[in-house]
Parts: sequence; C-alpha cells; structure tokens
Amino acid sequence: MLFLYKKNLQTAVSITSTDTSPLTDITRLYDTRLSSFVIFVPGDNTVTIHVSFAESLPYDAIGLGGHSFGEGSTMSVNGGAPLPVTRRHAIVEQELGASTEFDIIITDPTMGAGDLRYIGRLEIGVLYRSPDVSSQIKIDIVSNSDALFSSSRQVYGYRRDPYARASFQFPLIDTDQRRLMSLVFQYVDVFVPFLAMLEEECYGVSMNTNYVVLEETGVLSFQLNDAMLYTSSITLSEVS
Repeated sequence: MLFLYKKNLQTAVSITSTDTSPLTDITRLYDTRLSSFVIFVPGDNTVTIHVSFAESLPYDAIGLGGHSFGEGSTMSVNGGAPLPVTRRHAIVEQELGASTEFDIIITDPTMGAGDLRYIGRLEIGVLYRSPDVSSQIKIDIVSNSDALFSSSRQVYGYRRDPYARASFQFPLIDTDQRRLMSLVFQYVDVFVPFLAMLEEECYGVSMNTNYVVLEETGVLSFQLNDAMLYTSSITLSEVS
C-alpha cells in the first residue's frame, strides 16, 4: 500500500502548462476539493506540467488524484523513464533526489488532438510503502446525513453525500517497519489528508477518491505474536 503523505505542491513558486483549457485555472491543482479540477486540451496525446520551487527539496513520488487519462497512460519526470499511470488515481514512484524544477509529462495513447482530459489533484512529495496488506479488507459506505425526530416520532433529515471508509490489516510487521509506520502516522495524525493507493489490483478495492485521512481513533496499536512479528490495522476515510 502506497501513501503519499508528505506533500509539497502548495510550496511551489509556480505551476504552468501550455496544454490547459482557457476555461480552467491550473492553480486549481493546489485545491484538494473534489469539486475542483483542471481541464487539459493538448494538441497531441501529451500533457506537460512545469512546477518550480524556491529551494531544492527531496521527492520520490508524484500523485494524480481523480484524473481521466486512459488505459496505457504513462508519466515521466525530468526526462526519466516513462512509468505506468493507473486509472482514476495514481501514485508514481520516481528516483527524483532533490530538485527545484519539475517537468511532468503524461502521455495517453487513447487521446487525440483536441480531446479533453482532467486532473483533480496533483501532489509531489515523499512516499511511504506500508508492510504487506492482508486480503481481509473491510469496505463501508457511510451515511453523512443527519436524521431528526419530532416528539411524535416523525422523521426529518438533512441529506448529504455518503463517503467511503476502508479498513486494512497488516499481519507481518517487523521492528523497523513498526518504527517507520509510527513516524508516518504521527506525521499525518487524524486530520492531515494524504493520497493512498493499493498496489494489489486484484483486491478490487475502489473508493470514490484516494484522498483520505486516518479514521479518528487516535490510537495506532501493534500486537506482538509468537513469531516475534507485529500485527496492526488502520481505517481510512475519504475526504473532499
């Protein structure tokens, strides 16, 4: 499981592209809300985004949330090898080291000249790869509405869109992994959103968005088993 948890795009000096539609502003990529996205209308099958930072910072991943690039799309950064972009949400690992300038190039073989594509969220940051995930994944669709009852038990309500919640188990965690997991979750706490993506596509787990927060339990527990390995679990809730 991949977590893009240290995000730096909002510290960028500028973010530009010659492929954007005049109907949208590319600075919307800073906006993490689901209702905010950037439309691209390139002249060919390639979208290029240039990002500049005031100082050199380390990065090892690029994240695309809520995008519409097609099957077989790839992403390359600063002339590096093109790497596959998964549908709808993607976290692409890159050996970026440290840099102040990034040219992000997304190539979509299904896109022709004048075709529209969009990106909801873009992140450049630090990746955390979790220990192996158990196949026992729990997925909930949670009502976000409020129900009110009168004194005669008539019911009223304020309808709001539901949200997805997923619980994951990590059955085999060694001591070093436990320490790293603890540092990551202390960093995000229960209120810092981050991008998350399952590598195991066979699980078929799909939330409406991969922009999530830790469920508000406030506790990350590790249980030591007879093999001197730890087990743990987390619950993620999608946020807008």
